[in-house]
Amino acid sequence: MSPVATTGAPPPPPAREKLTRDAIGIIAVLVVSTFTVILNEMLMIVALTRVMADLVISASTDSG
Repeated sequence: MSPVATTGAPPPPPAREKLTRDAIGIIAVLVVSTFTVILNEMLMIVALTRVMADLVISASTDSG
């Protein structure tokens, strides 16, 4: 048996993998899409009462 030197220090972390151009593009599209959806929802919440008033639609009108 050969002696193994132990220093008590933890092993170094594994090397990080770099993102590919395709992965960066996909993440960018997802971030922009999420921002657009959230912005759309916030604008519609604010504008919905005004749109309903302009179209003379009551809140109790069934959408089905």
